[in-house]
Amino acid sequence: MIGSGRDVRNIGGVMAIQLNPLYAPNNRQLYDVEMGYERVHQDARRRFRRAGKMDFGDLNSRRVEKFRLFTAKEAAKIRKRMDEGINPVADRSETLALLKKVFMPPLDARLIAFFNSEYVPHAMSYDKIMPNEPFTHSDCWHCDGGPTNHLVMMIYLSGSRKKTANTLFTTGRMTDYLKVAGYVFCHMEQRLADVSPIVNRFQLGQFEEIAFEIKAGEAIVFQSVNILHKRALPTQGPRYTITLALLPSPMPWLKACEKTGKPLRLGMRPTFENIPESELP
Repeated sequence: MIGSGRDVRNIGGVMAIQLNPLYAPNNRQLYDVEMGYERVHQDARRRFRRAGKMDFGDLNSRRVEKFRLFTAKEAAKIRKRMDEGINPVADRSETLALLKKVFMPPLDARLIAFFNSEYVPHAMSYDKIMPNEPFTHSDCWHCDGGPTNHLVMMIYLSGSRKKTANTLFTTGRMTDYLKVAGYVFCHMEQRLADVSPIVNRFQLGQFEEIAFEIKAGEAIVFQSVNILHKRALPTQGPRYTITLALLPSPMPWLKACEKTGKPLRLGMRPTFENIPESELP
């Protein structure tokens, strides 16, 4: 039975790992309840006034969707600045100007449909990944720890093929199966680049690997807590991306950014922090 055992040792010849069906409920308890993110989302939903603008799509049904945000020329301009050693997120006016181009229809309509509220870019980073980048935990199948209702947006400033310089996904159904089996949110050092031994052990069916053909200026937005994914390193040339973590907000994103220090720079502090009691509804 799925989830009936805690320890899975040398399945299909892989290293011994620990499966725990409580990993997923514990993630929800930590972020949604103890750190206060669910209360903030409830407050955001109460204050929401743009329900008529919502547009549902693959972001809700498949948990991942692709959008065109920038032209190839605009993407090349940002890449050039990165090559010159400039981190645009360090310049607040430049960051907000870029985000005004990002949060346009149809993306805006999809985001409010997912959150059923306004949203805010909580954290942001610019990354240049080289082909010889060391293998990390991001290159194994995982879901991100964090609030249940948050999104990750990866804006690709360079194109990618389906299997390289990309982000790979499986289905929402397989993700849910592997949560029940106790793999998802396992310890980082026990993540697997190939989960087929677990899939086969619990007879979960066909593991589908999903990848998008991405052009420079396109973005992938996904429910990073609710869909298994992994990084695919480039084989030729660097991979340029902008990564954003999006959270529900009681006010429109621009107003929220102007009133707070968001989006914070990833790498300087934890992506998700305890919400002060004074800021809870």
